[in-house]
Amino acid sequence: RKNPSATLFDIDGFIAEIAKADEGASRFVQRRLQSGKETEKRLALQAALRSFSDLWPDPFGNFLLQGLLDFGSAEMREELMTAVFAADVVDMTLNIHGCRVIQKALLVLDQASVCKIITELQDIEEVIPFIFDPNGNHVIQRAIQIMSNFAKSAADHGDIDAAVNL
Repeated sequence: RKNPSATLFDIDGFIAEIAKADEGASRFVQRRLQSGKETEKRLALQAALRSFSDLWPDPFGNFLLQGLLDFGSAEMREELMTAVFAADVVDMTLNIHGCRVIQKALLVLDQASVCKIITELQDIEEVIPFIFDPNGNHVIQRAIQIMSNFAKSAADHGDIDAAVNL
């Protein structure tokens, strides 16, 4: 049953499992990330970091990671991205659910962090597998869109060197 006063503290120790359970449970966790206080988000982050490798490829669990990217503090995003970089960014990019986490990261992170993700993707021998993979292709398209926005912003601010080198 629904409990309108429920928080993530009520499911401490089970946050990751509940986030993966089904759509309704995942949405509950996402709502709490959106409306909860910093301490509640921190609790979710700790659960996500403990279960990171189970969450990103999960149809519902990946939304916990996306929610933390959307609603977590800059410090929380940084901690989460440490886990992303410790995992295989290429595998995440080619996975139907992992690619959504990478796309969300590209949307919400600062320019330096976005460039770090793109650098991880350039480390593979060829970009061709990304182009022909539907999940990888979405990530490549999002990366191009975001980098184009960064370049346009730099040009608009008179930083032509930065605009050309992005």
